[in-house]
Amino acid sequence: MDDTNANLTVNQVEGRWHVPFLFGGVTTLLVLVAFVLLILACSY
Repeated sequence: MDDTNANLTVNQVEGRWHVPFLFGGVTTLLVLVAFVLLILACSY
């Protein structure tokens, strides 16, 4: 029983760690796109 609970806990922790990295990647991409659009808008 203890081994099953330990595996469940590890899976829950790993599952939680994927979410911040996912949102961080999406946020970084959106910031990069906004920065490029700002540079393009200012260059005209």
